[in-house]
Amino acid sequence: LQKLLQRHQQAKGLSPMAAIDKGFDFMTRLGQSQAALFSALPQLSKRIEETIKKDKSYLIQEYLHENWHPLWFSQVCSEMGQAKLSFAASATLPENYLPAMLPEPMRNLVTEHDDPIFAQEVIDCQINQAFRRDIFQRGAYRPWPANQNQSLLQAKFMLMDNPKDFEIKTTFGSMNGKTEVYQPIIEALAQGPKKIAQLEGPLVSTIQALTMLLNKGCVAPASEKHDLKSVMRFNRAVTKAATEGAPYNYLACARINSGISVSTPNMMLLDALTDKTPHNEEALATVLATKLSAIGRNLVVEGKTLTDPQEIKAETSKLAREFLKTFLPQYKNLGVWE
Repeated sequence: LQKLLQRHQQAKGLSPMAAIDKGFDFMTRLGQSQAALFSALPQLSKRIEETIKKDKSYLIQEYLHENWHPLWFSQVCSEMGQAKLSFAASATLPENYLPAMLPEPMRNLVTEHDDPIFAQEVIDCQINQAFRRDIFQRGAYRPWPANQNQSLLQAKFMLMDNPKDFEIKTTFGSMNGKTEVYQPIIEALAQGPKKIAQLEGPLVSTIQALTMLLNKGCVAPASEKHDLKSVMRFNRAVTKAATEGAPYNYLACARINSGISVSTPNMMLLDALTDKTPHNEEALATVLATKLSAIGRNLVVEGKTLTDPQEIKAETSKLAREFLKTFLPQYKNLGVWE
């Protein structure tokens, strides 16, 4: 896919932005023409559909970069080894439970190998790995079991979102967490951040459940100390820039020492609060429509670009209502906004 997009750009003499639009359009039409490549790779059409939705700046970097090329895990380990770095863990959290979570025939094919690097490549083949996210470290650190457990028990988590279900989607399939394990954790964290030591249940199953909930985006590690004032200064600057058209879509979270994705409309609504716009749906919807128009940004609903004034008014009112009811309380809880 990457090579075809690069060659299409070169053949047509297109700018990077045009190359992404026209290149993916070409790939879509290639699939619709029943090209044999798409029969041999049945997931390719779905991959293209999902990829098109991503930010174009990311797609340019990912697919039109002449010096980017895929590597096997062993090749990355070899290159990292030259800097005395070794594989520590996967940043895709559920993958750290592989091969244990694979079906027995797959698991046996992995465990029969003593070479941990080759075992990872076998796993990649079994789950049709498309994109690894690995953490490397200098110097191996293996704490004693008692010390490790003590550190884990002191780790604190907070609730990010109350899930409707406990379906966990991973790179190796979907699974359903046990309600009797997951629900008590959610109920406890709904009362406020908690250390693992304060959560009921066996340590092993509690850590696994927290790992899966973290992957699902429902919980996050909670910060013991945070500087809300500094975070607010930073976030005000970012929301102002985003309102003026800057391609920013993340804000800092004081209470988890990390960041969260924030949509452009919500960036603008937060900026409107800085401008002391009244905290009501009608006022915020009006300001949102004005700010979007000022940078030539259109609202798109279910693939349709809104141009009718009444449709725009209805959508901005909906966005303002969701912002006040759901997002603003969440931002305040996470230490994104005061």
